[in-house]
Amino acid sequence: MDESITPPDDDQIIQLLVDFAMPSLPQYDFCLYLLLLRHTWLNDGIDTIRVGKRTLLEELGRGTRSGSSGGNLAHVSERLRNLATIQCIEIGDSDRLGTSIRVIWPTEVPLIQERIAASRLTVESIEDFYTDPDRRSEEHTSELQSLRHL
Repeated sequence: MDESITPPDDDQIIQLLVDFAMPSLPQYDFCLYLLLLRHTWLNDGIDTIRVGKRTLLEELGRGTRSGSSGGNLAHVSERLRNLATIQCIEIGDSDRLGTSIRVIWPTEVPLIQERIAASRLTVESIEDFYTDPDRRSEEHTSELQSLRHL
C-alpha cells in the first residue's frame, strides 16, 4: 500500500465516493471504478489487480450494454480506456490471467481533486462572508437582499 495515502474510515469513503467521484464520472465508468476499488484498495490495500474483462463484465451485472448474451467486452475495454484517460486507473500488460490494472485512490485522481478543491472554495467563501466584516460590503449585502425578493 502506498504509504502516503491513508484510506479514511468507511463513512468517509462513502462520502468521498458519492460526493466527489460519482458526479465526476459517467455512470458506467463510476460503477467500474467502484468495482476495481473494491477489489484493490478496499479489499487488501493493494492498488493493483490482474483481472479478465469477462470477469469484470460478470461482476458488473446487468446494465445497458450487458444483455442476455453475457455482455459486451468491447464496451468494457472502452470504459477501461476512458478511466485510464481521466487518470482513475493505469492499464498495464495483459496475459492469459487478465489485464494488470493499477487503481488510483480517489483523492489522487485529478478530476476528483478539482471537484474537492471547488467544494472547499465554496465553503471557505461562505465562511469568510460571515466571519470577515470586509466581505460584508454593500455589494455583497445588496446581492443577498436581491435574493430575498425572489
